[in-house]
Amino acid sequence: MTEKTKNETDLAVNHERDKQQTQVRIPGPDEILEAVRKGYRQAVREHRAFGLPMVFWKDGKVVWIPADELPEV
Repeated sequence: MTEKTKNETDLAVNHERDKQQTQVRIPGPDEILEAVRKGYRQAVREHRAFGLPMVFWKDGKVVWIPADELPEV
């Protein structure tokens, strides 16, 4: 095998490997929304468990909600 042919073969193999590694599944909007909801529920549970307030944005202001006033999730 000539050097040029070997390099061309190596490039083709590397290209196929790179294509396989870069193929990722992008989640849809429903899956993204569910992940955000899951994160929110987990954060609320943890803050309630440790008695820590959570910070929210309400009516253009930062609002601290005490742990005992957080919703049950």
